[in-house]
Amino acid sequence: LTCHFLLKLYISDIFISCIVLFVIFVVLLLAPLPEICAVVIRSSFLAIAFFTGLCGCNSVHFENFHLFGWYLCVLSIFHFTEFIAIAVCSDDTLSIDSFLLNHSVEYWLAAILSWMEYFVEYYYFPSLKHVALISKCGFMLTITGEVIRKLAIYSAGKGFSHLVSTKRKETHKLVTTGVYHFWRHPAYLGWLLWSVGTQLILCNPACFVGYSYGKKLLECGCGVGNLIFPLLEYFPHLFIYACDFSLRAINYVKSNESFDEKKCFPFVCDLTKDSVKNLINETDVDMCTMIFLLSAIHPENIPAVLRNVFKVLKAGAVVFVRDYGLFDHAQLRFGRGKKMEENLYVRQDGTFAYFFSEDHTNEQI
Repeated sequence: LTCHFLLKLYISDIFISCIVLFVIFVVLLLAPLPEICAVVIRSSFLAIAFFTGLCGCNSVHFENFHLFGWYLCVLSIFHFTEFIAIAVCSDDTLSIDSFLLNHSVEYWLAAILSWMEYFVEYYYFPSLKHVALISKCGFMLTITGEVIRKLAIYSAGKGFSHLVSTKRKETHKLVTTGVYHFWRHPAYLGWLLWSVGTQLILCNPACFVGYSYGKKLLECGCGVGNLIFPLLEYFPHLFIYACDFSLRAINYVKSNESFDEKKCFPFVCDLTKDSVKNLINETDVDMCTMIFLLSAIHPENIPAVLRNVFKVLKAGAVVFVRDYGLFDHAQLRFGRGKKMEENLYVRQDGTFAYFFSEDHTNEQI
């Protein structure tokens, strides 16, 4: 009925009416409602957002809203199809949160900053907003990201979740089929392509750089920084949290001539017992590396370490793990007196060396 009424008006009046409805639905989103009403409100809100964007794309009186109109269309489609995809492929985890409209404070802060950049630049540098080729490339990038992400949800099935799990569930399994055959984390890849593409649609140079490169990484067991400094050299926009249980190792990192406190925060932390949340904000980390870390921890403590680290990861964060596999040459070199348990050995300095089998790795994941 709303759309039927709006279609009787001129395109400029439609656009203004959509903005009014948009504000009304924002207020309704914040109101406590029964679940079924909340679903209807959010769906209607996204429909109005899409219709507002569509009107903005074709408005003669509001030419500066053309690109922002396309952006609203892409944004509303993403959030609506996210809910539909979960409903079809992983209905056990379906909830109001599946719309991802309450993704995080950081998500909406980034979105609001992109809106501010668009209108400020349009006012002062209007020529920046008339590069059709860039906007078209951004539109194609958002479509590509959308398709990859939805295929990832379909391939993962009931094992997919928007939330980072700190405990292994029966539905969790290592997926190697579908798009997971080509990418290890296709859902995260799709999200990245989509978010970067939205800024190309708006021709936002500042937010494009921020969305592409403004990432935070947690290096667990950093040692003396053999991974930290090469990463910062190749990715200068990266910020690294670096932790190690050895104070001496952390001091080596700080004394390195390449150390920059604006790009790296090294700290002492025993991940088996010290809460990493005391030093890093919850859901603040985009990527995490564990290079030969888990093998140096007693197998009984590995689940606790993973739960500890996962508390500071964003939804969709990527964890890079490299470690020893069963029957690695290093395992064959250990003498009989060094073996403590099955696949667990002790080095001369008293540290552990565990060798992972594929089954044990799947259990831990």
